[in-house]
Amino acid sequence: MKDAAAREKIAGLDKGSMRGDIASFAYAVLNRLGFDDWKVVWSRASPGLCIHKTKTILLPTKELMTQPLWYSFNYVLHEVAHIDTYGGHGSGHTPKFFTKYAELVDRYLGTAQWGLRKADIKH
Repeated sequence: MKDAAAREKIAGLDKGSMRGDIASFAYAVLNRLGFDDWKVVWSRASPGLCIHKTKTILLPTKELMTQPLWYSFNYVLHEVAHIDTYGGHGSGHTPKFFTKYAELVDRYLGTAQWGLRKADIKH
C-alpha cells in the first residue's frame, strides 16, 4: 500500500474541501476493495476515465465541482466499477459492469435512501 501522504499529494487532497472529500471517499472505497495501488487524479478532461494501464482514475474537476457531493460520490463508484469488471478494450458498460456498479452504489450510498432498487440502475 502506498503511503497515505503520498496518495493525498497525488490526488491534490485538500481536507475539508469538496475536492478533498471526493478524493478521500475515492481512496476509502479503493482501499476497502483492495485496489491500494490505484491513484486518483483530477483532470480538466471530461468525462472521467478509469485507466487500467496506469491504475488511475481521472475525475473531471469542472464537472464534479458544480454538482452535489452525492453526485460526485456516485461518479467515483461508476469509475471504480470499471476496475473490477474490466475485460479488455471495449468492455465498458456491460451487464457485468452495471451489476457491480449497482452493488457499489447500494453498499456505499444506500440505494434505499434514494428510493431505488439495484434493478433500477442500468444503462
